[in-house]
Amino acid sequence: MALHPLKPCPFCGSQDIRRADNILTDKDCPNITGPTEYYFFCNQCHASSKRCPAPEASLLFWNERTKVPKPRLDWLDYLFFATYIILASFILWQVLDAVRPMISFH
Repeated sequence: MALHPLKPCPFCGSQDIRRADNILTDKDCPNITGPTEYYFFCNQCHASSKRCPAPEASLLFWNERTKVPKPRLDWLDYLFFATYIILASFILWQVLDAVRPMISFH
């Protein structure tokens, strides 16, 4: 029984998470017996955790989530947005003034 509950996939949200036990086959290490690396992977989108020599460590790597900071808007972003809105309004007003004489309302 795992001490930590298995979290869903951080990319697709799938609950179908599996543990892989790989036996390394290397010519330099012929005496290796049994699983030598563990990792968790999503069976839907195939995202995987870091490969570790212990299953508990790979579980911790799977459950780890990095915090992505929210983008912070500063005064220049607001100034750019306000300028964009004013310019778009001016262009729209010019287009409407040019089109208004062509439209006849009866």
